[in-house]
Amino acid sequence: MAERIDRRTFLRLSAACGVALAVGEATRWVLPNVDNGVEQVTGIRAGNANYYAYQEQIQQNCMHSLDKPSCIQHELSQIKKPPLVIQLLSALTEEIYFRAMPSMVVSALEDTENIIKDTSLGVDGNWMTRKACIAGGISSLLFGLAHNFTFKGFDTKTIPASQTLGGMILWVLQRKYGVFSSTLAHFWYNLRV
Repeated sequence: MAERIDRRTFLRLSAACGVALAVGEATRWVLPNVDNGVEQVTGIRAGNANYYAYQEQIQQNCMHSLDKPSCIQHELSQIKKPPLVIQLLSALTEEIYFRAMPSMVVSALEDTENIIKDTSLGVDGNWMTRKACIAGGISSLLFGLAHNFTFKGFDTKTIPASQTLGGMILWVLQRKYGVFSSTLAHFWYNLRV
């Protein structure tokens, strides 16, 4: 009996990894277009507020430069991506707070037999109930808003459209395939953008 459970778990995790990488790669191309569409419709910038905060800081740093293009190029070259461990830990932390914990609450409210299994490996059967949809919508909105915190404070001039939609996609992944899948997709997306 234990061998059958282990084999099923292995196959489920394998499928979750494949789906996670495919979703992480696909969203890399889709989500920027979401931001562009929101900007065109609303006239308000959309996306990750930190991106705009860094751009504004660079513009300010180079405002009085005699060779502004070279100054901007130099400032951009100083921005380094965080180490892989930091990128993985940030994706894992966000997935725990915005997907795993709300999913555990939903599973508890629905009297699920094994909350930890549902959260880590995904929900068998009806994985997107009304409670799951409500919790996913709220957590995705909060996930999007979390991306409006910058080193300057909370940005109210940016719509976190792609982050909110990305949060919804990650919520679906987590409910169907578990938090390992949503974390891998999140990490892969962050790694590739």
